[in-house]
Amino acid sequence: MSSEENQIKAQHGIHAKRTLDYVVVELENYGAFEKHKDSPSYGYDDHDKSQFKADKEITASDGTEYILYSTNSIRSDRVKGQQWDAYNIKQIESRIEYAYIIIPDDDALKGSVTFREKMRSGSMYSAIDDILTIDEFYEAEIAKYGERLKSGVRHDLEGRKFEELFCSILGSRENLNRFNGVGTDIGYLYETFHKVMRALGFDPGEIDSIFATTDIPKLPSGGSPKTDVAAKVNLQGGGQQLVTFSLKDSSNTRVSVHQYTADAFADVLDPSNDRLRELLNEFQRAGSASDMRPGTADALKDELKPYLLDLDRWVFSGRGAAGVRDIQCAQYLVTKAKGSSNVEVHDIDSYCHAQEKLNKGTSGFGTIYQWTYASGQRGKSIQLKAKIIP
Repeated sequence: MSSEENQIKAQHGIHAKRTLDYVVVELENYGAFEKHKDSPSYGYDDHDKSQFKADKEITASDGTEYILYSTNSIRSDRVKGQQWDAYNIKQIESRIEYAYIIIPDDDALKGSVTFREKMRSGSMYSAIDDILTIDEFYEAEIAKYGERLKSGVRHDLEGRKFEELFCSILGSRENLNRFNGVGTDIGYLYETFHKVMRALGFDPGEIDSIFATTDIPKLPSGGSPKTDVAAKVNLQGGGQQLVTFSLKDSSNTRVSVHQYTADAFADVLDPSNDRLRELLNEFQRAGSASDMRPGTADALKDELKPYLLDLDRWVFSGRGAAGVRDIQCAQYLVTKAKGSSNVEVHDIDSYCHAQEKLNKGTSGFGTIYQWTYASGQRGKSIQLKAKIIP
């Protein structure tokens, strides 16, 4: 192997460790980790106290302690060394319960899938408890931490942290370098970055830099916009594009997606349709279809038929309301199921059409939504809940 190839491999290893650094700090900020130690070393009494090493020692928020090894490829000679270190570290420090090897992505396995399967099945003795991609590791730690939180706190935290994480992924220079084919950067949760670039239609070499933020101005009404993350994409030719995202991170069957007054619904869907306005206000007063005056629920279903896609676009993107700025309207919907590292990126119009394709007309008034009201808001506003499709 040439010296140049060795240098490239060494750089990949450095970048793999840097990626793990980012994720560990992210998990500390999230609350899943209490603390960590870089490059810890261990030894037996009366022997070299730094004989056995790891890349990280982690203390999780529940007190569980374990060690991590970072590598950009699984090689038998390297794993044997890590096995030897991990075995002895566990003997020396009984508080260390687990040892994991963290790899950038599945490409790092390359011929070692069977090796990992044997490790996971227990058919092979191993002091290393598992080999995980950086995405698998992150999601597993988030899931374990979430199980220890109360439901409401967990959902709020996961939503906010997903937005912050998404910003970090988009703004990562390492991710952009890898996408552009510059240098040897591995990236930071790169698979998500690559999916976003593919959905946006950018080719390698087109983008010079990306700045992402969760600091989105409030709506004229004072409410929250549909945009959770906005990205300024600076192009190599000197141009700039604004790209906006709404993020949905949920495992619930249906989630709240919209809450406005009946008149706000009417103003967006068709301000000149007095009958629609009257029926929407009738539902708002009643609070449920069954409590509406006889015949009005069916009438509202009929009246809404021409506006289904307009309603969807308003619900998912915010488009259609008066005085709303471009940065406040989401162009893309990013979905992620709880406990999964799988992220999907949808163009809003395509997503609305996909939702309507699944619409059997059995939900509220022939729409894809469950129509209800928030606690304490009966007679004051209408709340819509929707199933988020991946």
